[in-house]
Amino acid sequence: MKIRRYKGSSREELYQLINKEMGPNAVVVAPETTGGGLLTRGKKYELIAILEDADESGASIAKAAPAGGAADPAVADDMNRWQRIQTRQWRELQTKMSQIQKTVDTLQAGPHAPVGVAPDSLPEHAALWDSRFVEWARREKMELLDADAQQVRAILGDSLPIDEHFQFKGQQKKPHIIVLIGPTGSGKTTTLAKMAAICAHQERLRVGIVSIDTYRVAAVDQIREYASLLDMELRVAFSADEARVAIAELADNDVILVDTPGRTHFDEMGLAVSHKVLRGMGEVTVLLTLPATLSINDLADTLQGFKRFQPRYLVVTKVDETRQPVLFTALPFETDLKVAFVTNGQRVPQDIFPGDAERIGALLMPSRGSVEPPPKPFSSVLQDRVDSVHATRARAADDAGGRQ
Repeated sequence: MKIRRYKGSSREELYQLINKEMGPNAVVVAPETTGGGLLTRGKKYELIAILEDADESGASIAKAAPAGGAADPAVADDMNRWQRIQTRQWRELQTKMSQIQKTVDTLQAGPHAPVGVAPDSLPEHAALWDSRFVEWARREKMELLDADAQQVRAILGDSLPIDEHFQFKGQQKKPHIIVLIGPTGSGKTTTLAKMAAICAHQERLRVGIVSIDTYRVAAVDQIREYASLLDMELRVAFSADEARVAIAELADNDVILVDTPGRTHFDEMGLAVSHKVLRGMGEVTVLLTLPATLSINDLADTLQGFKRFQPRYLVVTKVDETRQPVLFTALPFETDLKVAFVTNGQRVPQDIFPGDAERIGALLMPSRGSVEPPPKPFSSVLQDRVDSVHATRARAADDAGGRQ
């Protein structure tokens, strides 16, 4: 494990230096400010970055030292404190997971098999649906269990919580601030880039981007690449005060899209930090991203964990990574929020579509095949540039893996 302390007058420059010297997998765990006041000259920043080697995952943080030198006592103290926090959170996670496991063990049937209904008595297309949705269908919509595929798709779409008419442009003159939040790995940054392209190239809106995802070094570089490709202004905010300044600097835009760090719903400290920063932005519209692969057993906890952000819509991501995204059939029983967008691939900008009832209904049918995206409304030049960036990032990741 490598632990290094960086000092300087610009946090963005420090992040770039960390990325250059330690690579994109480095994690900043203790950002600090030393000297000076808010937005005053002479302000200094001190960042502590760590990079854990694959064969040193069990090494003690207290014994780790910067490359080429002895251990820094101040760094060791910081890292020990950080380790204690992570250990406590891990123990809490283990306790909650144990409780969930006990609940699952007491169920008389599988999580998707309704009580009193044998799985083999269900039609093929409903075999994996959430049990509560199946029971509801038996009471209210028997057509879902009897009709042909085309009818089922139509009825499904009408039965699920979907909003097909999300408005990017706000009703007032001030910019519409749209925030994406969600669990780690749910695809927030890629989804934000897709939305930015839609706003600029379909809606003809002026778009600015703010990132508060400063936890992992490579996150800032990724969103900066997209902002550059889409010719949009980008601001990076490390605090609520800086977030307020960033919004003010982008006030001439129609839409401001905000990227946030991925957090697990058990990470109380991380969620509180993100919430504090977002409060500096004023009135916002929050979209919660949920991967289609999310376990139904984890859905309630995830929704509860992000409740403090007061999301108004859902974005279901990664539907291309599962044969049948049963998450849709569980949503009506866990939340009043509606699905505004669905993403079905990594391609920017075309692998996204609004909450379309027919297409979402088709996703839940086993014979659906692939759901084709709408005709590409974006210039081939833009797509070629995005594809080039993805290829470059993939090669960099392969090279980094080879060096390890």
